Amino acid sequence: MLTNLTETEQKVFQLIWYKKYGISRTEIVNKTKLSKATVSRAVDKLISNGFVVEGDAVPTTSKGRPQKLLVLRNDEILISGISIHSRFLHFVIGDLSGRLRYSENIPVDKSNVVSTIMDFPKYLEKNYNSLYRNIKVFSIVTPGQVDQVNMKVTGNFFSVEKDVYFSGLEDCWNILFKVENDVNALLSSQIMFGHLKYKNIFLIDSEFGGALVIDGKMVRGLNGGAGEFGHTQLIHDGPLCWCGKKGCVSNYFGADNLKSIFHSTIPASYMALFGRDFSVMLSELYNEKFSKEFCILYEKQLDLLADAIVDFLDLLCIDNLMLNTENPFFKDRSFEYISEKMRKTSGLKDKLKVMPLKIRKGIEIPLAISLTKFLGENIEI
Repeated sequence: MLTNLTETEQKVFQLIWYKKYGISRTEIVNKTKLSKATVSRAVDKLISNGFVVEGDAVPTTSKGRPQKLLVLRNDEILISGISIHSRFLHFVIGDLSGRLRYSENIPVDKSNVVSTIMDFPKYLEKNYNSLYRNIKVFSIVTPGQVDQVNMKVTGNFFSVEKDVYFSGLEDCWNILFKVENDVNALLSSQIMFGHLKYKNIFLIDSEFGGALVIDGKMVRGLNGGAGEFGHTQLIHDGPLCWCGKKGCVSNYFGADNLKSIFHSTIPASYMALFGRDFSVMLSELYNEKFSKEFCILYEKQLDLLADAIVDFLDLLCIDNLMLNTENPFFKDRSFEYISEKMRKTSGLKDKLKVMPLKIRKGIEIPLAISLTKFLGENIEI
């Protein structure tokens, strides 16, 4: 059964969700400034849909009916989702608290990613029958630009088709669905499970993708591509990017261009490294202070990157930045250098907070997106 919550119901549910040991109706009224009647209706809706139950009474010395704590009901309501990777789908099932129940990597290749996802309801019914019946929302976390209304993904790596539509899933599985860009999903998981409390924050991911929260709300733009930092132009005469511009960040920091920059400062044998391995090698050489000539050239590239990030942050007046340390240029000594550079050049000065993001397994990311279908995306402080 589909269960869409209103914005008010989401706001009340979010408070109950964060208060894992329980919260009273009076405390909800005080925190939300909503009327007692509005809170009561929202709570009754959450209880009737099985999201929340009334627990122990709150001890009190005052007269009148004692209030009971409202707590999550995690025994039957389940959420689920998948993250699309280059060689596998990471599939998870969890409960309303975000606690993982089941996790599985399902091998795929470029030829069968879409068909495997479209057949997923049958797969779950066959292999997870008892759990399948209790799943209320399913999320798809994917690279590319995401049109959430039409469940359309553009600019993906897993299909020869320019646009991929997942809306057909709704025809064979009567639950709620949500499709989200992978970098947006990563930031959402940090907000929900890392409990970030910033109304304005920008995340730059391992491949220079970006996710942006302004005034507590995820910003996606017209076609879901807002915050795509990787296609910020660093230099006008740089290498041609697939997007049509020259000198984009992700293209400029690609292995081919970096080899042309560093070829005279590193041993010839290092040039045999491919793709990301070459970038990792450069970062490690900088950690080791390989040579004065190399470090000067390397820091020149970090300066370009820092200036581009600062321009973006200053334009939008965002004072919280998170850098994924899986990106070699945001790791160890590189992180220290680029953070200091940005703090010196930003118009925000000491207000700019630069934080490293260290991901372990990322297993909770699809669960975070599924939960936002119930909790909403606004960050409450």
